[in-house]
Amino acid sequence: MIVNPPGVRLTIQLKPPYMFVVNNKQIELLKKQKAEIFAIEMCAHLRKTFPEKTAGINDSELITLIKKSVNKANYYGITGKGDIIVFLEFVAFHGDDFQNDPKFAWVEKILKQKKLIGSEKINQIEKRFVFQIK
Repeated sequence: MIVNPPGVRLTIQLKPPYMFVVNNKQIELLKKQKAEIFAIEMCAHLRKTFPEKTAGINDSELITLIKKSVNKANYYGITGKGDIIVFLEFVAFHGDDFQNDPKFAWVEKILKQKKLIGSEKINQIEKRFVFQIK
């Protein structure tokens, strides 16, 4: 064991080629950790943004809802982080199955349009919700 004297920093100089080998199991673990962190951050965001709508649900339940809703967004081709955040805000405000609510029948039609990319779907839905509020 090498012990550095106080105030002395050990530096290691690597020579090219630099190479990290990351296997598929490690990649999957990193993806799961990233998804968990995102769900926790979104839990805090949704509680702050929609305190009345999230008051009746504990953190564990809300995180489970967030993960389920992210999967649902991905199913509809919504994969960008910002778009997923907006989708989660729709879920928090309108309910976890808002796309199947008869009063929002138009939402599912937009979500199922194959010719639209995720951000276009979110933009159309957002504009329509804003228009309905006015």
